[in-house]
Amino acid sequence: MNRYLYLKNVNTEKVANFLCDMIEKMDTVDNQDNCDCCPASDYCHSGHNGFIDWLKEEYKDDNDGK
Repeated sequence: MNRYLYLKNVNTEKVANFLCDMIEKMDTVDNQDNCDCCPASDYCHSGHNGFIDWLKEEYKDDNDGK
């Protein structure tokens, strides 16, 4: 099974964990904290993966009409 099919077929929490792990493993410039470049960091708090909220947020395509 490829990554796309895995992510398509698991629940939101597993997708959130997958994305969070991916961000944590990224190499950053100048040893920047990986959370600083994470799109879900504003939703995170102790014991809660912010990607869960980020994934459930309404999607707005910034390229609409272009």
